[in-house]
Amino acid sequence: MSEEQNLLFKIELAKKFIFSLKRSKKGEPSYINSLANGPDGTCKVTLRSLINADDVSIYKKDLPPEVSSDPDLQIGPRLFEQTDYQIFLKSLDGSPVKIQHRDPNIFSDLTREENFTIIHGYVNFGSQIGYSIFTVFWEGKPQLDVEVQVFPTKLDYATDFQNIMAEIQEIMTSLAMEYLQSTYHLGKSNPEDEPSNLEWVTLLKGILKDLEKALTHITNFPITDLNSKRKLTPIGKIRKVDNRVRSAVRSCKGVGRLVNIGNDVCTRHRLWATMAEPTLDTPEHRWLASQLDAIERRLARLIQEEKRIAENSVYDLSARKSETIQELQRFKDIILSLRKRTPLNYVNGSPNHGFASLKLLCAPGYREAYTCLMILRLGLRIEGGPLNLSIKDLSELYEYWCFIALLKLVANSTGQSIPSDRLFKIHQSGLKVLLEKGKSKSIVFKDKEDKKITVSYNPQFKGEAYLTSQKPDIMLSFENPSWPQLDLVLDAKYRLDNSDIYISQYGCAGPPEDALNVLYRYRDALLNTGSSKDYREPLVI
Repeated sequence: MSEEQNLLFKIELAKKFIFSLKRSKKGEPSYINSLANGPDGTCKVTLRSLINADDVSIYKKDLPPEVSSDPDLQIGPRLFEQTDYQIFLKSLDGSPVKIQHRDPNIFSDLTREENFTIIHGYVNFGSQIGYSIFTVFWEGKPQLDVEVQVFPTKLDYATDFQNIMAEIQEIMTSLAMEYLQSTYHLGKSNPEDEPSNLEWVTLLKGILKDLEKALTHITNFPITDLNSKRKLTPIGKIRKVDNRVRSAVRSCKGVGRLVNIGNDVCTRHRLWATMAEPTLDTPEHRWLASQLDAIERRLARLIQEEKRIAENSVYDLSARKSETIQELQRFKDIILSLRKRTPLNYVNGSPNHGFASLKLLCAPGYREAYTCLMILRLGLRIEGGPLNLSIKDLSELYEYWCFIALLKLVANSTGQSIPSDRLFKIHQSGLKVLLEKGKSKSIVFKDKEDKKITVSYNPQFKGEAYLTSQKPDIMLSFENPSWPQLDLVLDAKYRLDNSDIYISQYGCAGPPEDALNVLYRYRDALLNTGSSKDYREPLVI
């Protein structure tokens, strides 16, 4: 394959630098060639400084020059996990250049030459998939961002991966809202770290019924405020006599017939006076209305984005996108109907900056609406969890999904709820999920007969009996006073060996042999912890 055929994209900034990425034949899997055809990935170029678009030249593989040169075009070649790519950055005027990525480990094989005017080498995203951004610096200043999309080769990106992400988000969101609604402190929202569209829509779906219920209560029992307003008032209804009223009486100003109010003092029948009237245009109602307006605007943007993706996609996504758009439109219609309800349709303007109110925190209906909307604003930033980064190690994500799916299965089988306080805690920057790779976490389901089922994430076996500590992905333990303890080790493996040799030996595709060897190592670790007093029967799955 020629150099030109290997080139995936090249970006040249006039008189400054050239940045390119090539497909490498260094250890490239054979199946990449069949997957890499077609410009259906992502290559988005964002200018970071005052640069004339005419000074930027962009080439993307399999795209016509007149199309690929458009910086606003996001389509580009596909990139894949566990694949080597050649990266090249060269200064055109001798100024130092630099390239930056959120994960510095992928730059471990780069070489910098001639006083940092040339950078080249190999990059490999490993098992990290999703969106990834390179930032190019020239003379120490960021010039542009190049966003690419890394596709998995061992899962179907359009179905399996998205389903895993959606299921994790759905379960964790439900548990997180249950946890937040049982606490007094909602954490602190971070406006610079907004939830992704997937997280936000899933959150909205989860809070919508509670939000409707809360706003229905507010509609039936609104809290009014008093609004002071000067108006022509009959003298018999004036409750507060201020200097303006006294002045009107002395000068006989007002409207209507003259009335003797005593001591031979006459005044007009109606005077201009300050009267306090009940109003629904309160700061609390303004805040609620502003939140609903923001939700409606974001839903409108999402609907437009989904329509644009459906129109520009090279795949037939009409049925799926149509269903997605219909659901988003349904959410939007619900929000619009809530916004038109009393008392929110009486508001005029926005709440003051830094607005705070005890009514929102304490009053029935208002408290529940505030909780729902703050959960949506907070975005459930999951620190150390699968949704903190747009790019995530696929094997780790798969472990999270297996553990969470197993928790849900055990909870449904035992009729118990998942203890959300064992998975979450409030953190200064939001909500923290107590589930991190390498850190053990056990969730216990116990019934009245002292029977226990324990689901453990990354349980650890160590001590003098082990040369190295052993950490299975997941372990399921059954404890019954009348039975020996039963431990099941589950190793989360999404890799499949479908080679002809493997199928001829085992009859079907399955996990690689090295993965099976790891499971037997875990079995031996369990056996080493057993004794005549505490017998542990290992079962490897």
